[in-house]
Amino acid sequence: MMFSKSQIDFMQSHQFEVHFSKKLSDQDYINIEEKASNLLQTEGFDVNYEPTELGTMCEAIIDSIE
Repeated sequence: MMFSKSQIDFMQSHQFEVHFSKKLSDQDYINIEEKASNLLQTEGFDVNYEPTELGTMCEAIIDSIE
């Protein structure tokens, strides 16, 4: 499974605790999904419950894992 450069840049800028220079472990994928899900739930929607840019990126990262 591959993440796009923009997804990796996003995860690095939001302090995902993953090192992309090595092969990702199952635990790394779990950590990515947990962090992306948390961000999506807490910051991923505007006042009208529409996904924000951050929310859309979190959804794309989660979709990449599944």
